Amino acid sequence: MDINNKIALVTGSNRGIGAALVRHLLDAGATEVWAGARDIESLGQTIALDPSRVKPVQIDITDEASVAAARSLISHLDILINNAGIAGQGSTLDGDIDDFRDMFETNVFGTLSTTRAFTPQLVASKGAVLNVMSLLSLAPRTGLAGYSASKAALRSIHLALRADLGAQGVEVHGLLPALVDTRLTEKLNEGKATTDEVAGAAITGLMNDTPDIYPDTVSAQGADTWETNPKALEDFMILL
Repeated sequence: MDINNKIALVTGSNRGIGAALVRHLLDAGATEVWAGARDIESLGQTIALDPSRVKPVQIDITDEASVAAARSLISHLDILINNAGIAGQGSTLDGDIDDFRDMFETNVFGTLSTTRAFTPQLVASKGAVLNVMSLLSLAPRTGLAGYSASKAALRSIHLALRADLGAQGVEVHGLLPALVDTRLTEKLNEGKATTDEVAGAAITGLMNDTPDIYPDTVSAQGADTWETNPKALEDFMILL
């Protein structure tokens, strides 16, 4: 996809990967980028990237009224990036079940609800969707059991969306990083990719029409392992 002169929406764009995605869309020539966040006041640094092209929009992807209000503001859309998500720690045996439910509500149902809401605009523009998932959607990490499960469920929804939207001329891409240096992973000490690295690879993948984007060394290696030996990836992720 040629991003030059396109209009995009990035959910969860007040920090981390989301803010970096906005920056890379601007660098690629997007004429307008809607920066979405639950708290519109938190978007100051993102708006400052280019106040003339970055448009703030309040959107809570778990609230249908909030999603509908955002949709009413954005009449034309070429690119939807479903980046908003939450994470929590805990294994299958000791993780808080309510935390697990919240992760599914946001990461799965919120993403699906937002995509459905903007489908008419995307079909009209023959646009694209980028769903931000995780290498954990292929194999879980035990201490992140609920998050891993929610991303695995999202991947299944993502593949179904690829078929359903693809039939209407809309491309559906997946971004599957390994660990990324964001607030969600601040308690983890292992080597992490930078948000700039991940966002840059994501936008390059969009421009190159790459269906599944593995933006860092660990995720690329994990993808290769998944293709040849899924059990080996499972064993690796448990130890990561």
